Amino acid sequence: MKIWSLWLLVLSILAAPLQAKQLTQSEHSTISRAIKQIQAEQYGAAKTQLVELEAKLKPQENKDYALAMVWLNLANIALRQDRYQAGLKYYDQAVATGTLTPEQTLPLLLTRAQLNMSLENWAQGTQLLRQWLQQAPAAQVKAQHYQLLAQGYVQQEKWQGATKAINQALKRKPNAATSWYQIAVVAHSKLKQWNSAIKWQKRILAREPKAMLQWQQLAGLQMRANKSKDALATFRLAHQQGLFNRSQQYRILAQLLLQQGNAYQAAQVINKAMVSGKIKDTQKHQKLLSQAWLQAKQQDQAMQTLAKLAKQDPNKQNLWQLGQLQLQQQRWQDALVTLKQLTGGSDSDRVYLMMAIANINLKQYPNARAMLAKIDQESTYHGEVLSWRNYLAHIAPEPTLEDTALPAKPSAAELQTAATS
Repeated sequence: MKIWSLWLLVLSILAAPLQAKQLTQSEHSTISRAIKQIQAEQYGAAKTQLVELEAKLKPQENKDYALAMVWLNLANIALRQDRYQAGLKYYDQAVATGTLTPEQTLPLLLTRAQLNMSLENWAQGTQLLRQWLQQAPAAQVKAQHYQLLAQGYVQQEKWQGATKAINQALKRKPNAATSWYQIAVVAHSKLKQWNSAIKWQKRILAREPKAMLQWQQLAGLQMRANKSKDALATFRLAHQQGLFNRSQQYRILAQLLLQQGNAYQAAQVINKAMVSGKIKDTQKHQKLLSQAWLQAKQQDQAMQTLAKLAKQDPNKQNLWQLGQLQLQQQRWQDALVTLKQLTGGSDSDRVYLMMAIANINLKQYPNARAMLAKIDQESTYHGEVLSWRNYLAHIAPEPTLEDTALPAKPSAAELQTAATS
């Protein structure tokens, strides 16, 4: 994480005049010399003098102010060398002495907050930053301070605090980076404040109108807010602009169209995308296409799609859908071929009944009777079986025993007569 304006804060702290009355001449001379060496980037020499002075001061009484000045300068060296943990430690020690002036402690609040954030000490960082925001003059408070506070809350998953902070930041800086708006979207979404999340996502989309990801995120938020029509409108606009770049996006658009009762358009979206090669001709897409054609009552297209799907993957569900549609469309012979593949399963009784119906319509009555005979008498379809048997008996009675009996054997006299005639 960037540490904003640290050097300005450090310089403002160190620019405050040393309080000579609280320092001996030797202490004042050593610290002043160290400050000049720091400014000249002679960090090693400055650090050596300050560490030696620190060792001398620690055993002595009433040396808190002198120690505070030593630690502030050691912190300055640490920061210039990117040793943030050491710098923070020195700053905390200096503040803990209680000898610093308000002009020194106030900017140190912000510096320590930023250092804690950079070290991922989020709780301590947000606490110090809040204190600084409460105490700092209004002219010093900037949008980035609230953004940093929001980021600290996000890291702790404190979404209420994050939304308040980022809203303040964006109020102060409407032209902020897109990442700021993304914080607002995430924080409001975590609180299920969908309308607010949608508002900020629309701002992002206005900046990135060619980014499909932003359109998809907006539609996702609209769906979460139970605004399916708005989500459909969002996806339609993106589709019309040719922004789709993943097969999932075509599926989502088709599913949204189906939800809104636009099944024919849903089928066209998937079919055109497959024909043009924008999405692959997979079983998943064929299944969605068949569903759309069925809902659109386009039986021929649905049957063609289902036949292709069943050929690719002849599982139970695909065969059932195809077989039922073939029966509905009175494609009796095709239905028999399809249903035959389902025999032997747990729904065999239902399959035999459907095959019997197909055979009856083909006037293949013996086959129909054979199918009905295979159905278990304890089956739930027993009543329907009886109805179809009665129907068969009416339209195509089975031959009786008398109709099929052989002629009686001729008598001897009859045979003799036939022989002599």
